[in-house]
Amino acid sequence: MFIRVLKRIGQAANFVEDRLIRYLAAFGMLAVVLVALVEVFRRYIFARSFLWHSDFVIYFMLMSFFLYLGLALKEGAHLRVTVFILLFRRFFGVTAERVLETIVSFVGFVYCLSFTWFGANLSMKTYEIGRVTEGAYYPFWVIFSVLTAGFFLLGIRYAEQFYLHIKGQVSKVSPGGEEPKEC
Repeated sequence: MFIRVLKRIGQAANFVEDRLIRYLAAFGMLAVVLVALVEVFRRYIFARSFLWHSDFVIYFMLMSFFLYLGLALKEGAHLRVTVFILLFRRFFGVTAERVLETIVSFVGFVYCLSFTWFGANLSMKTYEIGRVTEGAYYPFWVIFSVLTAGFFLLGIRYAEQFYLHIKGQVSKVSPGGEEPKEC
């Protein structure tokens, strides 16, 4: 039953990430670059500046980045410090490495779950008090909700990894992207 629910959640996350998140994150980063370029042009050519540009650039970059976290983990396109994993494999073997990967997946899932919980509460509190950014008056609850959604999707990916490690399957994100070999 639990496995079926996890698979359904994973399928829903795949659908949302492939059909929406990928394009929203790309559009957000493109918008950030374009606004920054226009702002540089306005500032140095016309000696004028938008009041809202720095808030826009900062918060849209954060939102785009955090939305893409789960997709990056799913595709193995995230940054990892593989030196520890490779050293672990060299000194303790492939089995110990898989145990380490399982622990890392579980800790990542717990962290994302706690971030999602606290982020949802923070989003609701900032909505209730009506807190906004200084320059552009963007509502913080929207920004916090997007960050929370990104960590929720990342948590789903960590849960999938944890499940794959428990089953003994190697996920896409092993160092080098291939099946670990005994050293």
